[in-house]
Amino acid sequence: MHLFSLSAIACLIAAAIAQSGKTANPPTVSSSFMVTAGKPSTFTWKPTSPGPISLTLRSGASSNLDKGTVIASGIDNTGSYTFTLPADTTRNSDYTIEISDDKVPSDVNYTGQFVVESSNTVESITPSGSAAATTATTESSKSSSTATSDSKSTSSSSSKASSSSSSAAATSAAASATAAQSSSAPAPSSNAGMQNVLSLQGGLVAIIAGVAAAL
Repeated sequence: MHLFSLSAIACLIAAAIAQSGKTANPPTVSSSFMVTAGKPSTFTWKPTSPGPISLTLRSGASSNLDKGTVIASGIDNTGSYTFTLPADTTRNSDYTIEISDDKVPSDVNYTGQFVVESSNTVESITPSGSAAATTATTESSKSSSTATSDSKSTSSSSSKASSSSSSAAATSAAASATAAQSSSAPAPSSNAGMQNVLSLQGGLVAIIAGVAAAL
């Protein structure tokens, strides 16, 4: 019986601790609570933990809230805090304020989801989706352009090499033609030279004979 009583007391204590964690610092704002970006708003709650506490603006489905933006951290647990959201905060109706005790992490509570009025209706997009794809496309285009340029350079080099080869072939052909013409031209005849010498000698003999006859 004594053991049963101790077990019952332990269970009651555990339940009380769990319950206090669920209801720590409950919000006291009305169900019509609304915040306007760029203008001061006062948030109230019932302080039930030692503190200090932190207030965080979060949004999304209640089962999958985003990391959010810290409104205030390390403040005294007084039950009231006035804050001003940035004017460019996106308008939406799924915001909530998280109240957490800095020393007791299990002491967390939330408001019901409320509207933030703002002239900004477009949520900013982190450059990881389409911007990353654009960057990848740009890099790909640069790579393709570089490859095309290298290909053109290679083609130009090949054309120059081909032109040089053609010039060399033409020069070789011209040299061959000149050599062929030189080899086909008739070499000077030694008999013709001998005939010229004999003709000269005959002329001299005739002159001598004519002089002798005159004497």
